[in-house]
This record gives sequence, structure tokens and C-alpha cells, in this order.
Amino acid sequence: MDRAKHLSTRQLLAKIPNHPCLFKHTVNGTYYGIKKRGGKRKEHSLDTTDRKLAERRLKDWIASLESVSTDAGKTTLAQLLEKFQGIREGRSESTRFEEPDRLTTRQIGERNGDNL
Repeated sequence: MDRAKHLSTRQLLAKIPNHPCLFKHTVNGTYYGIKKRGGKRKEHSLDTTDRKLAERRLKDWIASLESVSTDAGKTTLAQLLEKFQGIREGRSESTRFEEPDRLTTRQIGERNGDNL
């Protein structure tokens, strides 16, 4: 029985000469951007088969990778806990109650002398 080898998207990307970070999918012709940032490889589909448009989108995508969100530095512990609790609300009751109790936003605020 002859099995065809199934290649992943990463294996099907071909480097575009003279354009750093720009790759083209060899089967469907879609362009991808690949950039190493913080020791990790970031891949992003540029959603186009047009090379010039792909170059512009690649430039925008790389710029967005290098920009730092100023909102993240202004986030308080109370806001992070509220976000965490919001995420946990989507879990089933058995999951929420089986895990050990954690401090709530109010309890942490009271320990720090804050009125939340």
C-alpha cells in the first residue's frame, strides 16, 4: 500500500529571494510572513497571492510585531484578576469547584489596604 506523504504548511513554504521573511506556499500560492521574535518563530498568512500586496502586508505585520502595547503596562492587579475570573466563568461548575480556592480581587485589595 503506497501512502502519500502529507506535508505540513511549514514544509510547503518556499523562500522568496531578496525578500527577508517572505515565503510562498508551493501548493496554493499564498504568501506567508515568518519572523523570529523573542526566540520564537512567528508565522502569519498574508492572505494574498499577489506579491506586491504581500510585501506591503508583510511590512505592516512586522511593524505590528515590533510595537509594544502601552495598555499592558497600565494594567492593575485587580484588572488582571477580573479578567482571570471572567475566563473561569466559562468553565463547568465541577471544574471551578474542584480547583483549590484562590484569593478574590476583594481579598487581595483588603490585604493591601485598598478599597475595591
